[in-house]
Amino acid sequence: MFKLFYRWTYPLRMFLIDRPWMVVIRHPEFSKFQWYDRDTRLLFCSFQILEDYVDRELHKCPFHFTLEEKVNNSENPNREAWKEVLELYIWWTKKRPARKDPWQFECSERPSSFLDWQSEKYPEYSKCLHEAGEMEDQYYQEDTEMLIRLAKVRGVLWT
Repeated sequence: MFKLFYRWTYPLRMFLIDRPWMVVIRHPEFSKFQWYDRDTRLLFCSFQILEDYVDRELHKCPFHFTLEEKVNNSENPNREAWKEVLELYIWWTKKRPARKDPWQFECSERPSSFLDWQSEKYPEYSKCLHEAGEMEDQYYQEDTEMLIRLAKVRGVLWT
C-alpha cells in the first residue's frame, strides 16, 4: 500500500515541492526585479546550486555526512575536491557578501549632477571613479576564478 501511495505522490511532490529542475536564487545581492546579464546569472545560478547541495542535499544523504566530515575523513579519495567545495561554499556565503561595494565611495568633491561631470573640472572625483572601476574589474576576475574552480569540482556534487 505504501509503494502505491509513494508512487502516486512522488511526481506530485517533485512538481509542487522539490522542483529539481528549477534554480531559485536566494542571495542578498540578487534582486528579482532587476535585469542581470547572462554572465551574472550564470555565476549566481551555479553558486546557488552549490549552496543548495551543501545546505539541503547533503543532509538528505542516507549516510548523513556533513561537508566538514567529508573533508576531515582521511580515507575519502575525493578529500581534496571536498576541501575545494568547502572553500567555495565559504567564499560564496561569507566572504563575497562581505565585499565592499566599489561604487559606494567617499569623495570630497562631487559634481552636482552626472551631466556636469568632467575629468578636468573634478580630478579627485575622476580618480575615485577610476579606482572603483578597477575594484569592480578585480571582483569580476575573482568571480571568474571561483566559477572555474567550481566547474572543476562538479564531479563530486552528487548524493
